[in-house]
Amino acid sequence: MWIALGVFLVSCLLSPLQLGDINWKTIFALFALMVVVKCYEELHLLSFAASVLIQKATNTRQIVGMLVLLSFFSAMLLTNDVAIITLLPLLFIISEKAHLKLVIPTILITMAANLGSMLTPMGNPQNLFILNYYHLSIIQMLTMALAISLTSLLFLASCLLLVPKTPLHGVTINVPAINLKQTIIAGLVTVIVLLGVFSILPLEVMLISAIGLGLLINHNVFDKVDYGLLITFLFFFMAAGNLSRYPILTQTLHQLLQSSTSIYLSSIFSSQIISNVPATILLSKFTNDVYPLFLGVNIGGLGTLVASLANLLAYKQFRIRHSEPFMLRFSILNLVGLVLLGLVGRVLIVFFG
Repeated sequence: MWIALGVFLVSCLLSPLQLGDINWKTIFALFALMVVVKCYEELHLLSFAASVLIQKATNTRQIVGMLVLLSFFSAMLLTNDVAIITLLPLLFIISEKAHLKLVIPTILITMAANLGSMLTPMGNPQNLFILNYYHLSIIQMLTMALAISLTSLLFLASCLLLVPKTPLHGVTINVPAINLKQTIIAGLVTVIVLLGVFSILPLEVMLISAIGLGLLINHNVFDKVDYGLLITFLFFFMAAGNLSRYPILTQTLHQLLQSSTSIYLSSIFSSQIISNVPATILLSKFTNDVYPLFLGVNIGGLGTLVASLANLLAYKQFRIRHSEPFMLRFSILNLVGLVLLGLVGRVLIVFFG
């Protein structure tokens, strides 16, 4: 949020503030999705699924593999942040019982959350913004994401070879209870919210449904919504609008972002410095070529610690509980993933962009 504030204040020196620059549909849709996701957290559905799967594992590689797959697929619906917040604590509990070294599994679960979230608009904030800003359909977004998502899954599967295959003996995890009635209601509201995200239902219906679900499940979910992310979006919307009215900068960026390759590389590299959500908002003002931007900011979630907010969240959780060296192996694995998937993304742009 502080980076967004800084960019916003600098942009105000270049151009006057206009509230019309804010994409309110994205803000309200993001709020509704956040409320729904927090309700799912209250229902402990992801913890339930993970606990059931873990009971079936016979060695440490299987356990980590299940958590990585669950992180990849759950991030598509529950966002990459929720996948990390829910699954890493389970990993830490398992590590104490199975004497499992944590660094590689933590990194893989984090990468899986970032990569899995790229398939859907609710998986991460930049996809929701891209969906609304470029007026995409669900088919268009799935088409853009499918090939790189499948490649990402293969990459993660190969990385599991780094986890030792140590037999497990007597590792058990408590399975949380599930409120079936509330879960069904949450599922129905999720459908309503998604229909609102894709403009099939009115925005007001989406918001009322999400707020109603929050009041039903636990009114405290509204205290847990990441309002800092919403404020970050507001700042970057206004900053991007201000910067787009500054002639010298506008001409420079338009010249820089002339080709699919330059858009793609700019998206990846800017994500490494200011994170992929701000990079998406800022670069979108200067290009209508959505495919390289989409691939760049999503693949660009790998790399540095700040490339994705989910990376910082995982690092913070790890550091609170453990003192093992983390950054070197995180950087190496993420760099390898960034280079490999970055090359795949470049090939996809050449053939399908």
